[in-house]
Amino acid sequence: MALIDELKSRKSELIARMQVIDREAAKVREQYEEKLADLRKQRIPLEERAKLIDTLIRSEEGD
Repeated sequence: MALIDELKSRKSELIARMQVIDREAAKVREQYEEKLADLRKQRIPLEERAKLIDTLIRSEEGD
């Protein structure tokens, strides 16, 4: 019985450590998503400015 108890104890420890890793991975995933969303927000106005410049270039070339 002592061996079974020891194995169960080790398994519990492993599961607890895996849960810690899973929580940490979830935090990292959340931080990544937040940063990616922030970068996308920064990029959108730049895209709009680039499109406006393209429109102005086409307009000037058409004259």
